[in-house]
Amino acid sequence: MKQNMGRGLVAFICMILCSISLFGCQRRESPEDFLKSQLDLVTSSQSDYCSRLLEEQLETDGIDDFPDELVDAYTSFLREAYGQIKYEITGTREDSGTWEITLDVSVLDMGATVETINSEYVKNMQSDNLATEVKELLVLDQDQLAQPVYASDVTLRVNVTWDEEADSYTVDDSGFMNLLETAVTDRLATYNSVAELFDIRDYVVSCLDAAYKGEFDEYTKQTGMTEEQASQDYENSFWDSEMDSAGFSDAEKEQLITAMKEIAKSADYTVGLPVKDDDGNYSLQVTGTACLSFRQALEDVNTAIENGSVQDEAALRALFVETFQNYAKNPVWGDAYTATVHVVSSDGFSLSLSEEDSQSLMDQIMPQ
Repeated sequence: MKQNMGRGLVAFICMILCSISLFGCQRRESPEDFLKSQLDLVTSSQSDYCSRLLEEQLETDGIDDFPDELVDAYTSFLREAYGQIKYEITGTREDSGTWEITLDVSVLDMGATVETINSEYVKNMQSDNLATEVKELLVLDQDQLAQPVYASDVTLRVNVTWDEEADSYTVDDSGFMNLLETAVTDRLATYNSVAELFDIRDYVVSCLDAAYKGEFDEYTKQTGMTEEQASQDYENSFWDSEMDSAGFSDAEKEQLITAMKEIAKSADYTVGLPVKDDDGNYSLQVTGTACLSFRQALEDVNTAIENGSVQDEAALRALFVETFQNYAKNPVWGDAYTATVHVVSSDGFSLSLSEEDSQSLMDQIMPQ
């Protein structure tokens, strides 16, 4: 019995010694394998790499109105994109516990990958909601990622360090983020394809809102003009220095301008999404119902003058004020109109409406 117990004890001790020996010989992950695991992690929802890439790109591009409801969908799309990156580790150099790992990376050109699908999609957008359209296009572009377009090959280096205290590797964050930023270019191609058209539409709306309604928030963002400048242009549009010779008192002038502003605010226009031509310029349609209040007010005044109803200049001034105040309260409408305007991008960034289109559009919105 003692012999059996001895044998059992020896076997138990041997098992422990074997376990200790096996644990002591456990193979440590190589720095190259660790870097590969980090790249795999980019495509996982457990990492924040794609969220950071999106946030940093939006900041770099100065996009401060990216819809909140798009963040999750776009981050998920980027994870899919990073699942398509191609790379090869071509060298490793160690120095004092830090490994400089060299990679040859085939750069995925997102813009080229989704260009055809995006160009066709934006021609037939049905919704007036930017986030809705981008989400729809993301679904199509995600399928297109199965056929990625690679622009070029680049050589990059990333440092990986062994942390003795933590008993694990760490990757240099700056170098790793540079690798990710380089590996996939034009990451906002899907968003920009849609947002570009909404931005053009918003530009035209802002021009009309500034001219007719005296609203300048979007106009100043679109044009770079200060609110003070925009406001001054708006005020000047309702009064010409030649009208001073009519002898309007300050009170009459204020009443007349207030009435004209009210008439202008009744302008009716709906601006559609633009179509981009091969030269990079845009055309869009503006629809609405013509407001005839200005024209009718002037006709009423002229009729009164012609039939002798106005006896003197004081009566004429009073008639102007009264007539325009009447039409400010009771606008007169004409026929429905559809106008086509062209927006030109002269330098790839600045936008402008042609003077001819601007005048034609204003003549249809509010004939005089």
